[in-house]
Amino acid sequence: MKKIILALTAATFSTAAFAADFATVDVDQDGAISPEEFSAAMPDVDSNAFLAADTDQSGTLSEEEMTTAVENGLLPAG
Repeated sequence: MKKIILALTAATFSTAAFAADFATVDVDQDGAISPEEFSAAMPDVDSNAFLAADTDQSGTLSEEEMTTAVENGLLPAG
C-alpha cells in the first residue's frame, strides 16, 4: 500500500512540476506549445511523441494535452 501511495505522490508532483513549466515552454505565451517550442524544450524527444500527444490534431499542444501525455508516459515529466 505504501508503494502505491508513494508512486501516486511522485506522479502527482512530477505532473504538477511539468504543468508549472508549461508557461516556460510556451515561449510566445499563446497558451499552446508549437512544434518549434516543443523541439527547443525537449530536443531528445522524438517528434512522433508530439504528434501522439496532439490528440485534437490542432498542430499544437494545450496544457491539458501535455499533462495527459506526461501522465500516460508519452512525454517525460519536467
